[in-house]
Amino acid sequence: MPDTVTLTRIRDAIVADPRAWKRIVEAPDFAPMFTYYGDLLKRPPQGYAADHPYIEHLKRKSFTWHTGFTEAQVCARDFMDHYVDACRTANPFTRFLAGALGVAW
Repeated sequence: MPDTVTLTRIRDAIVADPRAWKRIVEAPDFAPMFTYYGDLLKRPPQGYAADHPYIEHLKRKSFTWHTGFTEAQVCARDFMDHYVDACRTANPFTRFLAGALGVAW
């Protein structure tokens, strides 16, 4: 889980450009990968509007993406192709986070 400063920068980026965030996290190929497994704040983080359209995202304590592969898929000859495809699908999300943190992607 990121520290408070990192989380704030990500949350601020979501608030600053909610259209970009929506385009990324609601993209049909990516949306299923954006399942949250971590802890959420019970209330909105201090300084963020409770009625923000992405308040549930702003309550997250971490930002990750997940995808699963069966054992048969992992053992298949073309597994790396599928893995790279998953990474390409998640690229806009990772680029958004990197941009929020001022890190080159």
